[in-house]
Amino acid sequence: MERQEAAALLRAALRLPKSRSYLPLFIVIGLHTGQRKRAILGWRWSQISFNDRRIDWRDPTRPPNNNKVRPLARLPRKLVPHLRRAYERRGTSDYVIHDDGHLIGDVKSSFRNACIKAGLSGVSPHPLRHTRATWGMQAGANKWELAAFSA
Repeated sequence: MERQEAAALLRAALRLPKSRSYLPLFIVIGLHTGQRKRAILGWRWSQISFNDRRIDWRDPTRPPNNNKVRPLARLPRKLVPHLRRAYERRGTSDYVIHDDGHLIGDVKSSFRNACIKAGLSGVSPHPLRHTRATWGMQAGANKWELAAFSA
């Protein structure tokens, strides 16, 4: 996804009345972290350390999987202000992505609606992961650092 396409998608998400409370933040998190949809939707505030600028992507509700170790990741600097604003208006929700305190099960339809509004076809949440990797490589990031981000 090109930068202008990502910007159009974000603008469209902000204009969707039913999902503007959560979809723009979902998109920003996806573009800055390269995480999978399920990881983003299950992300809790307790997994973020603003002081240390660290993210723990391990699901606190699941037992550790010895085959897949997810290390703490660095919290991207450009993501911090978005997360701080969301944290200030979180209400009683433990989840980063929520709709008025209610857990979001999926963003499939709202994401599709934003894509239609933005004039994008064939785009799903998963390519946000690829976009993060591509933009990182274009900026000269180390491929191992990018891999750690999206483990």
